[in-house]
Amino acid sequence: MIEIINLKKSYSKNEVLNISNLKIESNQCLGIMGQNGSGKTTLSEIIMGSKKQSSGEIKLEIENISKNAVFQECQFEPDLSLKSIVKFYKGLFKSKEDTDELFKRFDLENLKRKRFNRLSGGQKQKFKLLVAFINRPNLLLLDELTTSLDYVWREKIHKIIIDYVKNNPTTVLLVSHDVNEIAKICNRVILLDNGSIVNDLNLTDDFKKNLDILEKEVVYATDN
Repeated sequence: MIEIINLKKSYSKNEVLNISNLKIESNQCLGIMGQNGSGKTTLSEIIMGSKKQSSGEIKLEIENISKNAVFQECQFEPDLSLKSIVKFYKGLFKSKEDTDELFKRFDLENLKRKRFNRLSGGQKQKFKLLVAFINRPNLLLLDELTTSLDYVWREKIHKIIIDYVKNNPTTVLLVSHDVNEIAKICNRVILLDNGSIVNDLNLTDDFKKNLDILEKEVVYATDN
């Protein structure tokens, strides 16, 4: 479980995040939504440890924690081949994961020798996801998961994430503007506005079948 207590983040005198209390259960897929500048990425980066809060406490009660993330602006050494990048991260994580299978899963097996900066936007996104699975994380952050992907690969990626969560003890944080994506992958969503949680919804099957209700909740929460 992840527990957040009185979490605040400020830059100079500008407070950008103020979360009084948030609990995220283990094996939960939590969607994080809100308009640009609402604090989505700041909150997720603090949870992942890549950014420090100004005050407050985060308790990570996850056994043998193994973290990884896919950020929207994530980059790798541009002149290295995909194979070299994967080899580096496999060694860094001391991973025994079958990376040949990962290349195949993301349809990148014929691009192993290609340099990262030569990939298309969609290929880069798939490769970032491939790298995120190398250490088989039990805490996974996905920031704008399917940016640059076509419809077919968006659906494939959704299935990959759903199957991974189903078969592995994993907590997923999904930052997205896409209501459909949140509904497909997540069982809970929080809505942020001006750095605070303005709504917290459990996504039941009935809720997911009526996406216009969820969209109205998002619009209402961020407009009021």
